[in-house]
Amino acid sequence: MKKIIWIPSYPKSGNTYVRCFLSHYLYNSSSDFSFESLDKIPKFESKQIFNKVMDPSIYSGKLNYYKYFLEIQKRLIKNYNQKELIFKTHHFFGEINNFQFTAKETTLFFIYIVRDPREVLVSYSNYKNKKINEELKTFLSDTLLLNSGMETIINWGAHYRSWKSFKSVPSIFIKYEDLVTNPIKHYMKLLNFLSDFIDIKIDKKLFDKTIKFTMFDNLKMLENKNGFKEGEIIQVKNFFNTGKTNSWKGILNKYHTDAIEKKFNKEMNELNYI
Repeated sequence: MKKIIWIPSYPKSGNTYVRCFLSHYLYNSSSDFSFESLDKIPKFESKQIFNKVMDPSIYSGKLNYYKYFLEIQKRLIKNYNQKELIFKTHHFFGEINNFQFTAKETTLFFIYIVRDPREVLVSYSNYKNKKINEELKTFLSDTLLLNSGMETIINWGAHYRSWKSFKSVPSIFIKYEDLVTNPIKHYMKLLNFLSDFIDIKIDKKLFDKTIKFTMFDNLKMLENKNGFKEGEIIQVKNFFNTGKTNSWKGILNKYHTDAIEKKFNKEMNELNYI
């Protein structure tokens, strides 16, 4: 039975990195990697996706987008084939005003990408062009719900826990750091997981080619050479900035690291970040 495949993550945690790999392996295998292939795994919370199945009249007045999430998923499942039902999201798993983001009835499985919150803070602050101290307040807050377009962002730990609680469907949790240090092992693990649920072949030649094309340095070079549409839309100079795993050690001070490690102690221990 067709259902949605989710690739959720907190912002700046490696979601696009994973989409680059999967979009080339699944959809663009006959040519060199191109950022255009990312269009095959789009962001769910967007007018582009809503407009595929909803009447544009929903945009008149204030749009309470969260009211439509499940209905849109049901219509997408009805109208599109399985390979067109893979979506990126930064949204948390849960409810807003009693409206669910998603449910087991519309979800086939999800691939959660997680990254060290100390590194996420550095990357997110750079991405939003904000000072670390300013971003830290919202990064740790239990009460702030930040709207970013049709996404609602909560703190890093709550985001991770929300998807961790979605136990009624299959899932795989992948650390960004593992993809950087050993991409062959962990992308192969991801493909083997996918092959349990959707019709894909494990092609070693294609796999090796895709790994080569989507190494971070190559993606950064392609962005510098050809630009990157998703980065241009949000007006950031370099979407693929450093891709590092421990740059926070030279950027965050003791106050920053202590605050993050105290706030997210349970999650960071569970993920072996501390």
